[in-house]
Amino acid sequence: MDKQKKLKLSVEEEREQRWLKMYDRLREFKEKFGHVRVSSAFEDRQLSKWVQHQRELEEKMPASRKEKLDFIGFTWHKDLQALDEQKWEERFQQLKEFKEKEGHMIVSSVDPVYRQLHLWVQKQRLMEKTMPPDRKKKLDSINFRWGKNIKTEQR
Repeated sequence: MDKQKKLKLSVEEEREQRWLKMYDRLREFKEKFGHVRVSSAFEDRQLSKWVQHQRELEEKMPASRKEKLDFIGFTWHKDLQALDEQKWEERFQQLKEFKEKEGHMIVSSVDPVYRQLHLWVQKQRLMEKTMPPDRKKKLDSINFRWGKNIKTEQR
């Protein structure tokens, strides 16, 4: 085998070893947290970036790598979108139930029971101009208040 082929082979082997090392770190993450959805804010930025990169490479990566990631329950872009939609629908239903019970949609940030709903409501207000039209339509259907001075809303 000539020098050039040996060099190319060693570069490929090194690349594969780096990939396997990051894969092992992802498996450790799963053992610790019970899932493989590494946040972009996670303390291990290298792992976070690697996970994002794997999602971007889904269609181009070797089947053996994709199988390894699938085996540990890797969340691809399409999976994340489905999870996002499911979570949004759950919060929307929670807001509807809150409104039925309380007669308004002023969700307190102080009450620990409703803290996450409060944050979700605030996020919806911030995203009014950029959210998907179907979501805005759903919120409008329950007379969601978009304004900034919501505390003065009639109960």
